[in-house]
Amino acid sequence: MRSIRSLALAGGVAVLMAACGGGGGGGDTTPTGLPSGLPTGIPSGLPTGVPSGLPTGLPTGLPGGGLNTGTAHLEFSGGSSVTLDLTLKSGAYAPGVAIGLAYQDESKNTFAIAGTAFTGTVKTSSTVTLSFVVVNPVLIGSSTAGECSIALSDASASHVKGTADCENIQTGTGAENLHAEFEASG
Repeated sequence: MRSIRSLALAGGVAVLMAACGGGGGGGDTTPTGLPSGLPTGIPSGLPTGVPSGLPTGLPTGLPGGGLNTGTAHLEFSGGSSVTLDLTLKSGAYAPGVAIGLAYQDESKNTFAIAGTAFTGTVKTSSTVTLSFVVVNPVLIGSSTAGECSIALSDASASHVKGTADCENIQTGTGAENLHAEFEASG
């Protein structure tokens, strides 16, 4: 019985080898017209460094001027309970053009609103964003999908005042709620 199995196995292997070996009489199966002289090295002269001189701050020189003084009071709840008071690092509001407010403290906690200028109340979107970074506990969040409602009670080139209320912003460590009151003038 053992020799029959061995013989059957050897026969099966021989059939497979003949089928895959190309010796079955079907003619030459090698493709024709293959390219020759393919490159063998990596091209030289490609850029190797990271670009430098890229913009790093909020736009300046917008029509109507910039904002240079102000504060933001932030209250986080949800997964964490944190209260922060930040000062305006840079800001600008150009009616009908753009809004950019960035607040930061000495620990590098940050809060920012940026996008197309608006008045009244808007939900965050691809054109108006809200973002924050809290150092301790680590919370990093950004809203572009309507999690936040931002209301401006005053919006001019020389003064912006408002509130932001956010629910369930994903931070990487959970969902956070945020209430912010902010003001900037210049």
